Formats: sequence, structure tokens, C-alpha cells
Amino acid sequence: MKFGKINEIQPALSHTWEKTIFITFDIEWVTDEIFDWVLNKINQSGIKATLFCTHYTDKLQTAKSNNNIELGIHPNFNYLLNGNFRYGKNIDEVITFYKNIVPEGTSYRSHCLTQSTILTRAFEKHGLKYDCNSFIPVYGYNYTLEPWLDFGGEIIKAPMFWEDDIHCMYKWPFDLKLFMKHAGLKIFNFHPVTLLLNINDMDKYNQAKPFYNDIAKLKELKNTGYGVSNFFDEIIQYVKKTPDIL
Repeated sequence: MKFGKINEIQPALSHTWEKTIFITFDIEWVTDEIFDWVLNKINQSGIKATLFCTHYTDKLQTAKSNNNIELGIHPNFNYLLNGNFRYGKNIDEVITFYKNIVPEGTSYRSHCLTQSTILTRAFEKHGLKYDCNSFIPVYGYNYTLEPWLDFGGEIIKAPMFWEDDIHCMYKWPFDLKLFMKHAGLKIFNFHPVTLLLNINDMDKYNQAKPFYNDIAKLKELKNTGYGVSNFFDEIIQYVKKTPDIL
């Protein structure tokens, strides 16, 4: 078992994604202090990770200095859909806005998972290759996820099967074996603030929302029981203890 980055996935080469754990983060406009906390956690863990970026910050240069970190984009199309041109007057301008933040990025996940065939073709036109816009839960189901090549183009679809807030919404058990028992693609998605808060239900997150940019207050509100931060650490220990045998 090993860690991987989204841009290492090749659907036809199963060894690039089987028996591999992909850790991703939606950065969600967090402050530099919180971003730095995430980067330190990744560095201390010694894992590979893919960060879907929402804004420019000098911390991106810090992230780029770590070869274990891939930077992708996390475009927000909600404003455009509501007639607000904050990030651009059309799809191309919105994608360009985010590509300017991470010019080298080839992976993307839209805020709120906004997607369509038109968007997919636009991402492809802008040189993006890896689509992480799908969430397919495996808990309670008996199937295997695989990456696939999108019809009519060169976009690789790489669905996630676990996300911190969704886990808490559905009150799934924090039992890693229930997720690791599934063969195939395994993409875990975290958010900086939910990880910092160590949430185990959405009430804790909603309580902390007014203090989204206050790292001291967020740490004060941190859940002291088992939560997503403990689960994150458990994933890391599981991979390190499981032989990489293909």
C-alpha cells in the first residue's frame, strides 16, 4: 500500500491506482495560517497529497517546494450561475482565473462538485486532464471503483469515495476497515477547517463557522473525541503498516 497524487493515475495501468491511497484537500479560501497548518501536517506525515486551490497565496510556493504535493484547481462556478461575474463573465474566464493561480495544474474539482459535459470540454480545452468532480460512496455497497477515460475526450475521471463532511452528515462509523476492504480506486477528501476541528458531526462545524478565519478559536472549539483528524492519522498508519505488494 502506498500514497499517490491524482496526476499519477493512468486508467489503463492499474498499478498506478490500485493499492494506492489518494489524499486530497479542498483548500476553501482558508487563511495563510490555516493553510500552513495543513502543509505542516502533510510534511510531518510524509505522505503524497493533492491540493485543490481556491486562491493565490505565498503558501502555494511553499507547497510547490514539496515534490509530494500536487496542486490542482478548485473553481467556484456558483457566482457565475447566479449572474455574478466575480471570477469571470463566462466558463472560460472562470477557468482562466483559477488556472492563473496554478498554471501547472492538471487536476480539478469544482466547488460544490459543479459539473456538466460543457464544463468538462472547457476544462479539457484549458489543458486540464484529471476530473475529481464525482463522489461515489462505497459504504454499504459492494462494488469497485476505477478511474475511466471520459467519453469523447482525454479527461480522466477519478471519483472520490470518501469525504469528511459527507461522512459526518450520514453519520457513518469511523471504521477504516469498512472502507479499505473495497478493492479499486480510493480517494479520500478532506477540508482544512473540518480537519482542524476534528469534527465527528456537522453540528461542530456549524458552531465553528463564524470563526472560519480564526485559527486560535477553531483550535479552542476542536472536538476532543474521535473525529476526522484521528481518521486521517489512522489512514496514514494503515498505509505505512501495509506492505506495498502488487
